[in-house]
Amino acid sequence: MTPNDLVDDAARARLFPALEDPTSIFVNHAGIAPISGPAAEALARYAREAQAPTPEVLRGWLAEKTRARQALAALVNATPEEIAFAPNTTVAVATIANGLGLRAGDRVIGFEGDYPANVFPWQRLRRHGVDYVLAPAPDGLPDLEAFERLVDERTRVVAVSSVCFWSGARAPLAEIVRIAHSVGARVLVDAVQSVGALRLDLAAIPVDFVACGGLKWMLSPMGIAFLFVRRALLAEVEVTEPGADSNAPPLPYLDYRERLRGDAARFEGGTQPTGNLFAIGASARMFLDLGLERVERAVLANASFLSEGLRERGCTLLAPGGDVARSGIVAFRHPRLANAAVVEALGERGVRCIEREGWVRFAPHCYHRARELERILAALPR
Repeated sequence: MTPNDLVDDAARARLFPALEDPTSIFVNHAGIAPISGPAAEALARYAREAQAPTPEVLRGWLAEKTRARQALAALVNATPEEIAFAPNTTVAVATIANGLGLRAGDRVIGFEGDYPANVFPWQRLRRHGVDYVLAPAPDGLPDLEAFERLVDERTRVVAVSSVCFWSGARAPLAEIVRIAHSVGARVLVDAVQSVGALRLDLAAIPVDFVACGGLKWMLSPMGIAFLFVRRALLAEVEVTEPGADSNAPPLPYLDYRERLRGDAARFEGGTQPTGNLFAIGASARMFLDLGLERVERAVLANASFLSEGLRERGCTLLAPGGDVARSGIVAFRHPRLANAAVVEALGERGVRCIEREGWVRFAPHCYHRARELERILAALPR
């Protein structure tokens, strides 16, 4: 696939309005990304309806919440009953970290170089005697041999990101799950750097829990995420923040007996950010309509295009495992200039990127065309 054949220009303008700004090229989808056209339309619809929340409107919102849950489930090949909404990735991770009843002597294994959202909730458990350790991950790529040496009968949880946020290294999830499950440990994946760009098939890779915010590759607003809990494990995770919505309807509000829902929605204790929920559902349906395999191919093709162009210009590419296109993230260093100078120069020429952990980071999405990628390369200071 070439970098510009995912959709035609008319559809591209409708789905990805960020491209309509001729002065700017956004190439930081691993950060806070522009929302999609369908997400913006969903937010606008919510804003209109929220001005007159009649009973009919509220019933429609419940139906829209169901549609969003169904779309997110389809995005990762799960069932709607395994999907809960959360305000962000950190809260989704903490829901599992705080709900598994980990005790003194239990071991949790994370990986060096991971994003704080998948570190701090586990690290906090050390105060309760939990043995939280970080396995080596050179350049963000988990070292499987070193990881396996850390796994023992005390290991209860392995927490890993599907893609390293600064290097773009793609974790070998199938092998990590196999090793963890061999001792009965659960695996939580922070998938915020993959869903919306790369396929995550939870029927093929039996991950136990997934936390994923919508603000990056999913092209959704800040303040909305989803949590996947494999159905067989629902009862294993305590609901630590119960509320009215955790209980199975109908609700006699003054009957305070706990009657937890039988699905992952039990972790949604109270009111959700409804407009954002509509928006992430709309973006999820957009990606499903485009085709997840086609989206992934386009993302990887665009990352490869930029990688090749950068190498031709003398840049140093960070290539964990020897592959510069394991994900949509391209990390590089200029042959002469400091990273900050490169980011500043590109910004002056309308290219929106960022520096992360000692590297300049590009993160193109599926909708970039060859002409935008060529402009990015042409804007690179000599």
